[in-house]
Amino acid sequence: MEIGDRIKQLRKSLNLTQSQFAILINISQSALSEIENNRFNPSLETLLSIKDKFGINVDWMISSNNIAHPDMETVPEVYKNNLVLKVFKLITEEAQQVSKEANREIQPAEVSLTLSKHINSLFASVSIDSEEKMIFHKYHLLPFKDKKEVLAIIDIKYNANYQV
Repeated sequence: MEIGDRIKQLRKSLNLTQSQFAILINISQSALSEIENNRFNPSLETLLSIKDKFGINVDWMISSNNIAHPDMETVPEVYKNNLVLKVFKLITEEAQQVSKEANREIQPAEVSLTLSKHINSLFASVSIDSEEKMIFHKYHLLPFKDKKEVLAIIDIKYNANYQV
């Protein structure tokens, strides 16, 4: 199995279209198609993006042997049930519909900028101090598995303080 086959296997196991997966890993759909068809090797930046977004080991992606990645079975279920992924799919489907209606392709950057502006306006009244911003920034840089651990710790602490 080649690297493109492994990436395609991951994308399909997550029930994502090429367009959706490409947006998540910050490449074009055509580049992803070339990678999945083993006509083009992904850059190190693309491999690291897949690693960060989905918790997939880079060694597994570039390995020439056919052994399954140990996390391969657990990642898809985590993402299938992930609210963020479901919202992402909904947004990309709506963006495609708007593209058809506007008779032009709506770029992912346009969608991202528009959402960012609206989300920021929703939380404009919430004040976040510099320490909280640093925590959010550090959390954002964590790999997927570490984020899950942090959220589990937060849930335990929150439930311990607010049990009825």
